[in-house]
Amino acid sequence: MKADPHLRFFQSNDLAALQRLIFQTIDFSYHAVYPDEAIQYFKDYHSNNRILDDASMGNTLIILKSNILLGTGTLCNSSIRRVFVSPDCQGQGLGKLIMSSLEQIALSHRETLLSLEASLPSQVFYHHMGYQTIEKCFIEVGNNQSLDYFRMQKALA
Repeated sequence: MKADPHLRFFQSNDLAALQRLIFQTIDFSYHAVYPDEAIQYFKDYHSNNRILDDASMGNTLIILKSNILLGTGTLCNSSIRRVFVSPDCQGQGLGKLIMSSLEQIALSHRETLLSLEASLPSQVFYHHMGYQTIEKCFIEVGNNQSLDYFRMQKALA
């Protein structure tokens, strides 16, 4: 019998596996659309300290199957951050499960409007989850390169 994926809250001993998952997903999903400077910016941004800071300020979920970390997402107040699903598991509904769970947590905290910053590859996913693009933004990352992203939001029912 195969184990089903299940969600639980992040624990500090998940940190190494979580960062590995994030970096693998960045390498797989972003190289086709972002320059190397942007890839490095993403990796620097998702440092161990930032992961731990966000986890201490909010609700970080991880999704596991047979004790293998497959995905993650964090809710800090009304902001969704750091949603990643293993490249091997994308398109299987795990991202939707993480997002729906974060939205339910937000509702339980009486949040009515969620915001997030979406990478180029993830904008369509968030749009399908009901998020609307508010603005297109960019960050200069060196060597005349930029990291383009979108600010998005969703009103919760």
